[in-house]
Amino acid sequence: MQVVVGGVLVQVIESCNNTWLFDMERRRFRRVPRGVPLDLPATSGEWQPFARLDVDPDSDAFEVALDERGSRLLRSWRHQGACQQCDERTTAEVSKAAVAAALASPPEFSPRR
Repeated sequence: MQVVVGGVLVQVIESCNNTWLFDMERRRFRRVPRGVPLDLPATSGEWQPFARLDVDPDSDAFEVALDERGSRLLRSWRHQGACQQCDERTTAEVSKAAVAAALASPPEFSPRR
């Protein structure tokens, strides 16, 4: 989907946790958390350069090449209604107490037989 954000035409891809905005003309992109309004002003530091965007129409996967050689890549999936990628593993808020409790308890260990 393409929309105009801040006077710039961008390609928008929704992943499970983020909204990805691609300014194809200036070869730059930014990610914002899903649900954040896209028209909020962005600083120039929020935009990152990219060399190539590849979207697989069959698998809902997409890949962002950060350099011309394709040696630095970001990969993700487009979020769909009944999403098999995020299922129930979406990003959620966790309290400090829950983190402290998880760190304080020893990990479960079952030796191999």
